[in-house]
Amino acid sequence: GENPARTLQQWSKIYGPILHVYLGSHGAIIIHDNQLIRKAFSMNSFAGRPHIKLFDNISGNRRDFAFADGSKAMELRRV
Repeated sequence: GENPARTLQQWSKIYGPILHVYLGSHGAIIIHDNQLIRKAFSMNSFAGRPHIKLFDNISGNRRDFAFADGSKAMELRRV
């Protein structure tokens, strides 16, 4: 749709707070619940991110929290 964030929010109301979607050929998990987000990001197993070149411009070359990987993701979580 025109507004992907709004579409994901509507889907979460229909399908629940955890969604699995594809961004091109990459699977992505979308979480729409503050408590679940805090729990997920408190575990190191959620620190990894695939490198998707398409998102380099959107994320400021992966400096954005949602796209940061490994130690950079952990650093941004503390902020």
